[in-house]
Amino acid sequence: GEGLMLYNIDAQGARLTINAKRFYLGYVKVADMYEAIGLGIQDYDELSLGIAKLPLSDVITLDASAGLFSIPKAGAVVRYPETSPRGELVRAADMLGIGATASARLSQGDAAAVYSQAALRAGRSEHLLSRAAYVVGAEGSFAQSDLSIDYKAEYRFYGGLFNAGLRNSDVYYRDPDGGYYGNTVGPALYPLTHYDRPFSQWAVFTEYQDLKDVQGATVRAVADWQFSTSFAIRGDVDLNYIIAENTDGYLYPFYTFGIGWVPSERFRIDVSATNRTMNLDKTYPTLYMLTAPNAMFTLRWSS
Repeated sequence: GEGLMLYNIDAQGARLTINAKRFYLGYVKVADMYEAIGLGIQDYDELSLGIAKLPLSDVITLDASAGLFSIPKAGAVVRYPETSPRGELVRAADMLGIGATASARLSQGDAAAVYSQAALRAGRSEHLLSRAAYVVGAEGSFAQSDLSIDYKAEYRFYGGLFNAGLRNSDVYYRDPDGGYYGNTVGPALYPLTHYDRPFSQWAVFTEYQDLKDVQGATVRAVADWQFSTSFAIRGDVDLNYIIAENTDGYLYPFYTFGIGWVPSERFRIDVSATNRTMNLDKTYPTLYMLTAPNAMFTLRWSS
């Protein structure tokens, strides 16, 4: 797939592939998407048939696949009283934890690509759009001796019934019985590695458990310019516009800009200004957006 559901998360799983020339039969299993990710589902399973790197021209190749997925719910999700209007809608829809998905990607080597994925969750509701989800996007990179730029733009749509029940509201990064100030340790631990990741993830959209369709547009660019032998300037812009049905949209413009000392390819120290900070009040690891930037000191070393 192309990251409609599984993207920008820290998960463990396995993949089995049987290849026949350019065709393949693949099975993917991702485990434990309940506690640390807050999606309210157990394992994710997908069985797909696809074709890889099919040449369409001298520079364009096609990757495509179609298959079935399973997302069994683990409980502890937001529920509605059965006598409420929303509860009656969910009960009548009889949403199942299975569905179908298809994806395609057109690539120009490693320089650029356009991609899309769509999915339909099984259920009795006749509102197909509410049971559907899809993503369409483009990404690419540009590199010279002293300048590199990576970029991505995406549009996402998740129907209200597609995401229904797929949230674990029982994850706490603070002590739920403690106060607010200085309360930074809870039953779950915010993984520090998530801080450097982009804002967008499936849990951002499954957070809306009121049967609303949710749309999102993302533009991200990361640039690094080594203007001298030992120093470089780095910029990271991550713009996210989220729109839930019948509500005003909200823009999350995250940024990090800084200068770094780069004495070697394996070692780097950066001093930056950023408006990103950890959000310990959600049920999944995400970010707060600061009104004023904070200073950030980063040391990177690779073996």
